[in-house]
Amino acid sequence: MSSSFSWSTAELGSLVSGDHPVRLRYGDTHPGRTSQTPYTTIIALHGIGFNSNIWSPWLPHLPQDIRLIALNRRGFGGSSGLHQPQERLVDGTNTESYGRYLLDLLAFVKYAVKVLKLPGKDTKTGKGGIVLLGWSKGCSYLTSILAMLSSAEGLPASLGLPLSTFDPYLNTIRSHVTNVILYEPPGVLFGIPDLERMWDESSTLAEQGRDFVHAFLAMVPAEKVHLVHISVDNMGITGDDLYNGNGKDKEERETLSNVAFQQIPSFIGLSVIYGEHRHHFYVP
Repeated sequence: MSSSFSWSTAELGSLVSGDHPVRLRYGDTHPGRTSQTPYTTIIALHGIGFNSNIWSPWLPHLPQDIRLIALNRRGFGGSSGLHQPQERLVDGTNTESYGRYLLDLLAFVKYAVKVLKLPGKDTKTGKGGIVLLGWSKGCSYLTSILAMLSSAEGLPASLGLPLSTFDPYLNTIRSHVTNVILYEPPGVLFGIPDLERMWDESSTLAEQGRDFVHAFLAMVPAEKVHLVHISVDNMGITGDDLYNGNGKDKEERETLSNVAFQQIPSFIGLSVIYGEHRHHFYVP
């Protein structure tokens, strides 16, 4: 049982011709662990405003046969800077960058299997393999992966990358990923309109990020705020993250979700978790 992460950096190289090389900072509960004793790996992806330290309160409670690897998306905690899109939509939505960040995740999973030697599933024990866990916005990337596995037309064209860009990484998903967990996915990811905004869209990105984070922290019980506050990241990055999405509008996001959830591959289990008290779910 580990009570803290050991931090490393995955050097993924240039994933799209002409783009800068990508590096992703990640925390690992069991670096160097061998597969002599079967174990399952959870690769966790954080949401908006909070980096992978959001998972830290869980660490003392993880079973011995679980290895947790949590990566920081671009812009967060030591990872590469944000992708700079050629253009944004009128409302500020940035789907081009989202496509790059989706590719980052797939490349990281392949890196983890090849470099960190993560074991595949052991059919005798049921252990091994990889569980992909997304929190809040992190769920959008996992939904996009399900859509790609379900259909060659699964991704919106607005992401700016053809499916062939993602193909070199999908075999690793098929061979190692056994389950996907969507942890408190917001409805907007699936084309359901926001009921309210936690930020003022007329302010700067940093101010919008600050408003978003402060609104979340205000919902956390006072005695647990310190557990969450350690994962608060750059407010400007958070503001930008509010506008890169898995579709140019709610119709595209809804279509993507329909493809993802109506044709789930038989080799992947899917779980969706919502907390009893909304927004308190991430604090054990």
